[in-house]
Amino acid sequence: MGMLLRLFRLGRIPAEEKQVLLNESSARTIEHIWVKVKLKSFRSKRKRTNWQVRILWGALMVTDQRIAAWIMGRRMVNAPWSEGRPEGLSIDSPKEGSLRFAFRAEDFDEQASGQVELVFYTPQARQLAARW
Repeated sequence: MGMLLRLFRLGRIPAEEKQVLLNESSARTIEHIWVKVKLKSFRSKRKRTNWQVRILWGALMVTDQRIAAWIMGRRMVNAPWSEGRPEGLSIDSPKEGSLRFAFRAEDFDEQASGQVELVFYTPQARQLAARW
């Protein structure tokens, strides 16, 4: 599995984005972590599902300015600390070692609807959730 992670760069932050965010002060990166993606009554141009759960690879980056999350190399969350929590985005740590982002798809993408829940499994989850 380690070879596949390196070969396809699964669970990593894309190099261009990583370089930009590393310039922000005190950046902390957590890569190659499991992410559970739950979709409920989800509709978009490419996907329709009433209920779907998938386990994928992801990454988190926390800086003094923001928290950002990627799944399979695609940015899913980019929440600046200064603006407070974006309307409709819930961030918490329901269990030890898990950080959950929950939101309505239509709040972030006009062409999508439904409920999205991303659960990142990392030992630093409680510390990150407490920041909000």
